[in-house]
Amino acid sequence: MNQFRVDVLFVNLDPNPEAILPLIGDVAAAHHNLVIFAASASSDGPLILKVMRLGVKEFLPKPMDETALGEAIRRMTCNRVENLSQGKLITVLGTAGGVGALQPQGP
Repeated sequence: MNQFRVDVLFVNLDPNPEAILPLIGDVAAAHHNLVIFAASASSDGPLILKVMRLGVKEFLPKPMDETALGEAIRRMTCNRVENLSQGKLITVLGTAGGVGALQPQGP
């Protein structure tokens, strides 16, 4: 994940969630700004609690509903936009030259 900027990671917990949980924890710890979604056919409460404690932002039951997936993505997008810090706008204008400007002529 260090080659390209990654914003969202989708993780399929099936068929063996217990084997995947340590990987989720490692990735979440190494990439604090990464939004992790997990999907599983299991709706086991303790499993959902484990993945959320590891840093998963959204748990999606399988089969995934397109509407629920879209809403989850929108929530994460809105949260990220709201958390952006304000930057500075610096405007630089040239005082001479440019398109249509007359260049001073020498003697």
